[in-house]
Amino acid sequence: MYIGFDNNDFYGVLNCGVDVNKNIEVCTKAGSAYVALIRNQAVLQSTARKTFALTADGVMSETALDITSATTEYATTGRAWYTNGNGFSDYYLFAAQGVYGRTYSLSFMGGVAGSDTLNEPCKRVSCDNIITPSTSVKVVNGVNSLKSTLIVALILAIIVLLF
Repeated sequence: MYIGFDNNDFYGVLNCGVDVNKNIEVCTKAGSAYVALIRNQAVLQSTARKTFALTADGVMSETALDITSATTEYATTGRAWYTNGNGFSDYYLFAAQGVYGRTYSLSFMGGVAGSDTLNEPCKRVSCDNIITPSTSVKVVNGVNSLKSTLIVALILAIIVLLF
């Protein structure tokens, strides 16, 4: 699950306990329960998306050994899930996991929230969407549940931004 803003800031969380995420470099480090994906030029002095390890208690790594940096600019507002605004993106290869899926996004004033869906082993053929368990809310089924999950994510993001 992730959230992007009109200024290109990006924040996302992946669960290292999910099979499809286990080979992400940060997930192979001891104590990593989650991956935090962050693109914030003002704070990180870079337009690249950075990857941090998170413990089960939500403590984010600060040491260089626990940080992986993308080498190119991550243009949040140029991503298909962001420009789509509301609804499903086309299928694409997820860079972090190396599997095909698509993103359901929900726009709000100033940004877009997204949640990935996997269609493995379906690849690009039509089949039921499987929500990645990396979301913190269990999604039962359907688009309405995805919207509910994204609304919860937006509320959490607002709380984080306020404090």
